[in-house]
Amino acid sequence: MRTYEILLTLSNGYLPTTKQFTQYLRWILRSGILEPRNRRLSVRGRNAIRDLRAWIEAIAEEAEYKNGNDEIQQFIWELSQTDVDVGMTV
Repeated sequence: MRTYEILLTLSNGYLPTTKQFTQYLRWILRSGILEPRNRRLSVRGRNAIRDLRAWIEAIAEEAEYKNGNDEIQQFIWELSQTDVDVGMTV
């Protein structure tokens, strides 16, 4: 349900806060969806899952470190509120 709620929110023009985003990433990691010990996967598949997990963990850490005050979301919102007239004369 979480993924559906996030996609619905994004489709309505809203962005999650950094806290919501990192909580979602950590939920994915805890959920078992990306379990590298799954024996039904090949060795390459398990390695790919390990790499993906490491990538998700790094994104969550960087988001908290670099965007703890939701600066990116604020920038996107401010940008969406601008009214820029790009007049071109040929």
